[in-house]
Amino acid sequence: MKEYTVEVTSVTTVTVKAENEDEATTLACGEAWKYDADSIDGVILGPDGKKPAAVLESYDRRLLDDLDTLAEKLEKQANPNKTGVAMLGVLSPALASLVPATTEAGKKDLAVVTKAKVRLCELLGVDYSDGV
Repeated sequence: MKEYTVEVTSVTTVTVKAENEDEATTLACGEAWKYDADSIDGVILGPDGKKPAAVLESYDRRLLDDLDTLAEKLEKQANPNKTGVAMLGVLSPALASLVPATTEAGKKDLAVVTKAKVRLCELLGVDYSDGV
């Protein structure tokens, strides 16, 4: 048996003894409930305690996809449909009065997400203008 260090959540690692990497990941993820893991993504860490470069790039790509999805939602919040806002004003003036604050918050959040996307693209060596 060999000892493996497995990352089971973004902040928790578990060291297990197993015959191979697949068994180690299964064993470590089985113990993750002790750490209140709500999502488990077992990754075997290298001897230096770090993720292999290929795994990091995969995670970064997924993060970039998640940031794209979040940016699309925030874009809609920051630039609401004018007809929809007008109809909301007719139906509920109180709710319509919240639109400017919600729009402003959406613009600020969109700016942060956009900065994060640009920085992540720089780190990955990907051209942001390629529509990533």
